[in-house]
Parts: sequence; C-alpha cells; structure tokens
Amino acid sequence: RSKGIRLVKDFGLDIFYIAFNMQDDTVGAPVKFKNPKLEANREEELIRRRKLRQAMSLAIDSGEYIRIFFNDLGVRAQSPLPPGIIGYDPDYQNPYRQYDPDLKFARQLLEEAGYQNGIDPKTGNPLQMTFDTGSIDTKTRVLFNFYIDSWKRLGLDVELAATDYNKFQEKMQNGNYQVFSWGWIADYPDPENFL
Repeated sequence: RSKGIRLVKDFGLDIFYIAFNMQDDTVGAPVKFKNPKLEANREEELIRRRKLRQAMSLAIDSGEYIRIFFNDLGVRAQSPLPPGIIGYDPDYQNPYRQYDPDLKFARQLLEEAGYQNGIDPKTGNPLQMTFDTGSIDTKTRVLFNFYIDSWKRLGLDVELAATDYNKFQEKMQNGNYQVFSWGWIADYPDPENFL
C-alpha cells in the first residue's frame, strides 16, 4: 500500500465442465439407440443414463479440485453461467453438483441406473468408459486422473484417452468419445455466449 500497489480481485468470465456424448448408447440420450433392445425400452433406458451421469457428477469433489489445482481460486460451477454474466444466480445450488463425500446418493443413483457398485450386469465387470482429453502432458494427466479416481470410488472403470488437440477436436466433431472435459471463455459478456 505504501508504494501505491493494490490487489483487485475479480472473477474470470469462464467455465470448465465435464460433458457426455449424448449420442452414446452407454452415457447419453441418443435420438435413436444403436442397440434395438435399448430402443425398444427407450424411456426407461434414458432415465438410467441420466442417473448414471448424475451419479458421476455427485462423485466429484469440485471444491477439492479447485483447491488442489487452482490454489483455491475459483467458484464451483452450478450452471453454465459464471459470475459476472447476467442470469448468474449466486444462491442457486444444482442438486447434482453437490459433492457426496459418502457417495450414498451417488451409489443409489448408480444402482437405479443398473450398475450396482459400478458393475455392468452384462459383463460382471466394472462399467468401462473413456474420458477424452486434448493434451498429452503430465499436468493434464494429473488433472483428469482426479476425475477418474473419483469415479473409481463408485466402482466405474474410466480410461483416460489423451491425444493431441487436433486429434481431440476430430474426435469431438466425429462423435468418437464418451466423456470429456472442456471449457469456455466469454467472447462477449452475454449469457447467450455460454448457453
């Protein structure tokens, strides 16, 4: 202060998120399931996949993630809108973005999804999925293994598929992925830019 220096804190207009391929038969809600048996029981199958995604979300301690990887400088996302964007509600608490440390609710949802203790009843093994990332460096592996370890606590077997960014973009464009992480930084300060 004596030298005229002051610290100004503000929020960045950005958000980082985990996303699912909604056209994937295992994690999504495709327009039409590739497997005819799934399509024949469509409404129930869509509910099962939604519960799987919700369980996976509840297993992630995003507060701890922010503490470890961002020096506790961040706000846990509750919606697609970050602080500073019109429509952001600081009091809104997304029920599926609240970490479940005992995993009680997450395990219940997983069981309702048909994967008790993370086991795929078709194989008798943990449900297998891939988590794609567009970087192959060590930092990225550590960041994303945090999520994978969270899902492992549910009994799920999620493999990190790390590729270079060009290959990652190609996979996104072609729909050759199940789960991924990405982010968005505001081009202009309007909710439409995020939604």
